[in-house]
Amino acid sequence: MSIHSFTLVVAVFWSGLVTAKAEAIPPSVPVFIKRYCIDCHNADSEKGDRNFESLITSRTSKGHHETLKEVLDQLNLGEMPPRKNSIAQPSNNERREIVAILSDYLKTMEAGKVPYATIMRRLTRYEYNYTMRDLLGVDTKAADATRFFPADLKSHGFSNYGPAQALSDVQLQHYIKAARTYLDRALVFGQQKPDVQKWLFKPKDLPHEKKNVGTVRYRVISADGKHLDIGHGKPSESGPTYPKGFAARGVPKDGLYRISVKATAVGRNHPYAPELIPADLTQPLQMGLWHVPGLSYLAKRTSEGRVLVEVFDLADNKPQTYEATVWMPAGSSPFVHWINGIGATKGPLQKIIQRYYPEAKRKTPYEVDRLKEAGLPVPKDALVQKVWISDLYKGPRIRIFEMSIEGPFHDQWPPLSHQGIAGTETNASNLNVEQVLLKFASKAFRNPVKLEEITQYIDYFKDQTAKGVAADEALKQALTAMLTSPRFLFLDEGGEDGGKQLDEFQLAT
Repeated sequence: MSIHSFTLVVAVFWSGLVTAKAEAIPPSVPVFIKRYCIDCHNADSEKGDRNFESLITSRTSKGHHETLKEVLDQLNLGEMPPRKNSIAQPSNNERREIVAILSDYLKTMEAGKVPYATIMRRLTRYEYNYTMRDLLGVDTKAADATRFFPADLKSHGFSNYGPAQALSDVQLQHYIKAARTYLDRALVFGQQKPDVQKWLFKPKDLPHEKKNVGTVRYRVISADGKHLDIGHGKPSESGPTYPKGFAARGVPKDGLYRISVKATAVGRNHPYAPELIPADLTQPLQMGLWHVPGLSYLAKRTSEGRVLVEVFDLADNKPQTYEATVWMPAGSSPFVHWINGIGATKGPLQKIIQRYYPEAKRKTPYEVDRLKEAGLPVPKDALVQKVWISDLYKGPRIRIFEMSIEGPFHDQWPPLSHQGIAGTETNASNLNVEQVLLKFASKAFRNPVKLEEITQYIDYFKDQTAKGVAADEALKQALTAMLTSPRFLFLDEGGEDGGKQLDEFQLAT
């Protein structure tokens, strides 16, 4: 089932929370829609099942409030208009102006909303992740399924102010994807306990070079291949050191893995002027150990999505094995770096070459041409590097001897995340689904739930299995619908009776 189709299914479980007063749409909005959107979103084409013709002809927001929120979401994400040669693009100024106009307009609309009851507050992105962690027993930090959520709107400095917490169709689709991702991690229907494996990586398996001439990154492997020296490093690393071949596929299964790195610090007591090494060497050299949920998270300018496991103080000139055990989702891979390092090595190395090792200076084609123009003799091999700074450098570095990964380790099977929903049964066809959904609903909705309150979810499960959908898939769909319902996403903080005290369940949530 596609995400768009499932969004319609979820919408059936929703009921209107608030109504809004109709306000005049700013005139620049229909002008913008007509210029940049209507060619794809009209009565004839309706790409993405969206028709914006009424936004051009209507004078008020009546019936268009959620559509305008969706337009604003797409503009903020930069996904619309799509960047294709044949499609006109607004200028940056136009985009900024229309975003500001729509934002102000929708804020005004939010302020004019008339609630049927106490305005319910939606879980923020961070509250949602913590709730999913506690409810499903999954590690939401190791691979954050909400990474691409639109930022929570703030009002008066708060991101949990109910009237400012709009929920557009785009956001609902993000919630559906996130819920399904976390459920797929929690449940192990039809799976056997995975075998423990071990992977060992030598310096040659990590990004490296045999020589370095004074570049931004310094990762030099020894002549005998027994160790790798890392000379660059900073807290947010753009040049991580990781097992190259392994990172393309990562660990095969979710679970606990033991990551071991044999390493030492070298060169902390160096012979150079202190100002040439921009690091506090009164402190131990520190190795940061991280893991990422996929290969793309190892790219140069990526930082979000990386998970810091531990920071180790390295002993000087004394190789030791440093270990950490951490939960990683399938596809994850670890990396290390010098976390309190000197940053990029190019600047410091060039200064050290100039002051201490002029013979290691690299001649450029420009410099060779200047020598020729001056009539000075230029050897044929003038551009051939004969002396390398990496053969002479005695500055601080992290030295890596080997890295290993072992796992996944499971104390019990199925894991607790599965048992919390389905018990020890791994065949969904054998489950009493009514009781599974009832038990889950009481936890997800943060209140005791009666069977008649969840008949729509039970009926949906039965309807899907009658159509031939596998029981485990139908159950996951029903659970996803619960996890994207108002009773889960919104916190019940009181009813229409403003004087009624909150009960213990409302207080607890």
